[in-house]
Amino acid sequence: GRQHHVTDAEIQKVMTVCDRTWRTIIALSRYGGLRCPSEVVELRWEHVNFETKRIYVDVPKLEYRPDKKSRVIPLFPELEPILADAFAAAPDGAEYVMPDDIRNRAIGPKGYRNCNLRQRFTRLIKRAGVKPWSRPFNNMRGSRETDLAREYPSHVLESWLGHSTKIASKHYLMVTEDDFQKATHSSAKCSAQTAQNAAQQPQAPCGRDSQKKTESDSETPVMRTGASPGQRVPTARAVGEGFEPLSKTSGNTQFTRKLAQNPAQLTQKTVQSMPIFSSSSPSGRSWRPVFAKHSFSRPHSHLPEAPRRASVGD
Repeated sequence: GRQHHVTDAEIQKVMTVCDRTWRTIIALSRYGGLRCPSEVVELRWEHVNFETKRIYVDVPKLEYRPDKKSRVIPLFPELEPILADAFAAAPDGAEYVMPDDIRNRAIGPKGYRNCNLRQRFTRLIKRAGVKPWSRPFNNMRGSRETDLAREYPSHVLESWLGHSTKIASKHYLMVTEDDFQKATHSSAKCSAQTAQNAAQQPQAPCGRDSQKKTESDSETPVMRTGASPGQRVPTARAVGEGFEPLSKTSGNTQFTRKLAQNPAQLTQKTVQSMPIFSSSSPSGRSWRPVFAKHSFSRPHSHLPEAPRRASVGD
């Protein structure tokens, strides 16, 4: 197809047969994402800042738009040593990154097309033993954007590459072989991890096996209070699990039970007959609560009777 992701291995092979000028052109297009030839030819040395690691790029294609006629991109690590080498070899007072012979061709009637960079670049690709790809500069720019899209959000790419996300999805972004390798390796790793977790997890007992195991655990011999040393006796299962058995002599329990069953029949005599209110308690003390003096059969009988309102006839 027309799209081709240019790999680093292909670029390194091509650069082995290139001079300094062509290495700079390829690096600016593949690792800087610049449009070639327009943005590459118009790049000035004063716009390359090695201290802040920024590159100010003029955009001749969009010079009619004030908000798009220029942009700032990072001085990427893959690009910095190549530009530093070109800067060291540039003649004193050089204004543009590209040499004068390439710029003079771009001034002709056909403009940037007169530079004939595509045909010359295709010959270099064949000389390096690499299969030529269609739209060489456009695909190198798209390859850079595809690589950056894996690490940076869309608004950052729009600022660095100089076009919208819609244009990038339509003309530049592409699916690479690395995407397939990453997907298959991730799926295989997840499957292996799932199988390992299933093998390490013990199978839970179910049905009657679980019930038998619970019953056997409850019959485990333990030491009872009062047993002789070394004697092991089985424990008896408690009847009525969940609550402590009620005591027959518990006055509070009987009082609460009778009050809950029929509070209307709970009179003063009944309350005083309970062990908790009897005069003979186990501790020798007399328990006589205040509310036992009043009868439960007459509510509020201990309160003074309210005065009657005089009627008209009185």
